[in-house]
Order: sequence, then C-alpha cells, then structure tokens
Amino acid sequence: LTSSAAWFSAAYVGLRLRYAGREVLITGYTSPTQVSATVTEELPRTQRLVMTSSMGFSVGDVVEGLLSNSRGKVVTVVNSTTIEVVLIDSLAPFIGTHGVNVWETVLGPTGKASISDAANVTTVDPAAFDEWDEQVFGPIWGYPSCVEIHRARLCFGGVTGIPGALIASKPDNLYDHNVGKGNDGDAIFETIGNAGASGIVQMHSAEQLLVMTDNGAFYVPEASNNPFRPSGISFNPFGNPWAISTAPARAYDGGVLMVSGSLVIKARPTGDTTRQWTADEVSLLSAHMLNDPVDLAVGSNFARGPEKYAFLVNSDGSMAVLQLIEAQETRNMVPWKTAGEYRSVACLGGDCYVCVRRVIDGSTVYLLEKFDPATSLDATRVYADVSAVNGWQADWGATAVTIITADLRYALAAPPLLLEDPPAGPYHVGIVPSPDFEIETLPPVVDLNGVIYTGEPMRILRCWVQARDSARFTSMGTELTAYLVTDHVDQPPNKRSGPQVFESLGWKIEPTVRITRADPLPVRILGIKTEVAV
Repeated sequence: LTSSAAWFSAAYVGLRLRYAGREVLITGYTSPTQVSATVTEELPRTQRLVMTSSMGFSVGDVVEGLLSNSRGKVVTVVNSTTIEVVLIDSLAPFIGTHGVNVWETVLGPTGKASISDAANVTTVDPAAFDEWDEQVFGPIWGYPSCVEIHRARLCFGGVTGIPGALIASKPDNLYDHNVGKGNDGDAIFETIGNAGASGIVQMHSAEQLLVMTDNGAFYVPEASNNPFRPSGISFNPFGNPWAISTAPARAYDGGVLMVSGSLVIKARPTGDTTRQWTADEVSLLSAHMLNDPVDLAVGSNFARGPEKYAFLVNSDGSMAVLQLIEAQETRNMVPWKTAGEYRSVACLGGDCYVCVRRVIDGSTVYLLEKFDPATSLDATRVYADVSAVNGWQADWGATAVTIITADLRYALAAPPLLLEDPPAGPYHVGIVPSPDFEIETLPPVVDLNGVIYTGEPMRILRCWVQARDSARFTSMGTELTAYLVTDHVDQPPNKRSGPQVFESLGWKIEPTVRITRADPLPVRILGIKTEVAV
C-alpha cells in the first residue's frame, strides 16, 4: 500500500485497512508512505473504460452500467474517450457488449456514453483511491474507555481518537460491528454531535441508553415504534451540563446515580414521551463528605436487612455512604474512614466488599475486605481457639491489634500476647477503626406557638438513645455503665437494648447530642429523642 503523503508508522503492523470497503492485513512497515499487506477480502477491480466520449464525466463521479448493473467511482479521466473507475458496492465488472450489437451504456451524474466492444473494457493495476478506512480500536487511534450492553448490542464509547463516538454491534451479535448500509439490523457508528460534549465518559443501560460525557448527560430516545437502531438514533441532553466522572453510574431507587466532581446526581425517567429523563443533585448538604469520588457501588438488602445504600469511594481514600428513598423523602449521607485508604468498592447481593490499602507490619498491603456488622474491627481475621490466636503474630507482625471475643471481652495487643484464663473463641483480631465512630445531632429546632427559637440559649435536659444489642457507649459526656445493679460482675456484661437515658447540665446557643464509644465493641443506635429547655 502506498499513500500520497506520510501517514504510516510501525504501529500499523498487525492492523487492518479497508480499500473501497475490502479488508487487507498490514504485515510490514517500509516507510511513512508505504506498508506491505496481505489481502484478506477480494479487492475491487480498477477498470479502464473506452467509450464513445468521456465528456460529462469527472473524477469522483459515481457511474453505473445500464446492463451490467455495475457501479464504480471515477478516479481518472484519461482522455476524451477513456476513464478509469474503481468498482464499488459489488465486484461485478463493467462489460463491453451483451449479445449481438447490444452495447453497455455508462451513466453518470452529468454524463452518458456507450462501450461498443468488450475489448474496450480492461482491468488495470489498482488505482489510488480516497475511499479507505482505518481500524478504530488499536494503538493508532486508541481504545474505548467504556462499554455497555444495551438492547442486545455491545456498545463502546470514549475511543481516544474519536471520543464522542458511540459504536454498537449488530443486535444479538456482540462481535459484529459492520455498519453496512445503516439498516435496522446493522451496527451503529454515530457521534454525539454536541459541540460542548467532546468525549463519552461512560454509558448506562436503563429504559433508554444513558450516555455520560465530559459536559453533561444524554439519553438515546426509544419507543415501541422507534427502537434502538441506526436510522433513528439521536442524543438528547438532560439535567445541567455536569462533567460526569468515571465513577460508574449505578441503578438506584428507580433512577440512576452518577458523579460529577464532588456532586452526586440522580437521573430518573419522567414518564413523558417528549422529555424522557431529568436529573438533579442529591448531595447538596454533604459536600464536606465528598472528595472527587472515584468508585461507586450500590447494595440492596445490606447485611440481610431491608436497607439499600450507595457506597462512594473518595479520591483521598475515605468513603461516603448514601441512603436515598425519595418515596419517604429520606436522604442521608455519612462518612466512613479507616486506618488506611479505600481504593474501590463492589456489592454482591447483600454483601459489600472493598479493596483497602493498609500498612501491616511496616509493609503496604492491599486487602479485600467485607463489611460485616457482626464485628466492630477493621481488617478482621477470625481465629477459632486459643492456640490459633496465640499465633497471630505470624499474620500481623509488630502491628498493634485488638482482640474481641464473643462475650465482648477485648484486649489491646502487641506481641507477644499472653492470655490468662482466656474466654472461649472464636477470636476476632483486627484494627480499631481510625477514627472510631461518632454520632452528633443537629441543634434542636424549637417551635412554641409559632415562635421558632434559633440562636437562643438552650439546654438539653436529657436524651433517650434507642439502642439495640449494644455494649457501653458515651452520650453527652456520660458513659453508659457496663453493668447494671442486677448483673453479675463475674460474668461478661450484657448487651443493652431499648432506650438509654442520659442527662446533662449547662446552657448553649446550639447544643447537640454527641455519641461516641471508648471500646471497639458493638454499638447500634436506632434513634435519639431529646427534652429541651429554652
């Protein structure tokens, strides 16, 4: 293959080109203007046609044979009676005569001529032709940055060389991306066509295909009479022109969650046939918990409960956990931190897994961990009995760990660990969360006979903390005692359930209830009720 200008490089070896729609495999590099190739599909002929006149024919014209039904593109007007054409659309050649004195007629946009003899049609060396295609995926033009399956089509987007292009396979054939003539059963190759959105960042298959870009989100309209097909594809913007990040969009609560910088956005279908999607921000009061999230996962029935959460891994290694139930007007977000950095998150059924980067025994390690409400330590390992737990140094080295048993006893440990009169196993060995958990309420809003007290001295007289299966914890500066007067102190303390009452003194402009724990033992808070004086 020889190009009219410098174009090729050694990276082309192994790629495919199409000359007039027919493939060749590049096998060798000679120079920027020449490579060698193996023909893998029969190439179209270049034919020289001697006619009654070449007047009216121009380079670039598409001409047809009236009798042969051949089609070709004029590449050279040789002289007043001769043109050269490259066959297109089919490999059927032009012919001279049909039967006795039946001449071939060549029709063009502005010309018409006859071929009077079969000898006037000859095949010549392949001509230089401007209709040639390059392989999109590869080292020259790059690779897709996102992929999705939608309506039985395999969709790619964000190719480096053409970042705004959507490429989809034929339906029910994930490996055939031949665009053909753009019929409904052909593959799709279409650009967004929006000047502001220069690149596709990711895609999500929902009621319609959602296409997220560096300047907003788009949907591809679909209906029963307008399926996802080449002839009817378009891209409609919705929401604000947010720069959508690569944190994967996830289905959540009847819509789709996506991330833009430190904003969490929820897209939802409108039910309107003219404007099918809308979106708004759902993290307006939680910006301090979000720092450019890099990963997003959604878990249903977390820890086998009814709740559904979205887990967002921040670029700084922290995590924010979102609960959003629009039907109940519930919107919560809390920060999660650990002695290390969360790197990615994934949910499988009711389980949530994270990849965490930690320093264990002086070395940086990456651990796959599962969030488990049954333990209150991070990076927990379970040892069945005393002999097993006394060998914990082999796993943890000089790292200071905490050991918790089933009866809520614990020990802060550094090697060597000696257990006297040890309780029965199993033993949970891990790292105390850093920082440990903290719950703090908003200041009270007091409304007396239509008068709202804000910015006034208030006093929280007492609060009731509804606990469930909890060890001791601290509220308003008072620690819940581990034992009640009816408990046997020679036995492990019982877990507390029900309302736990705490009282306090002192007046403040904006008093709050703050709950912490001193020990890494289970604490579950269901609700808080306060009595306030103004």
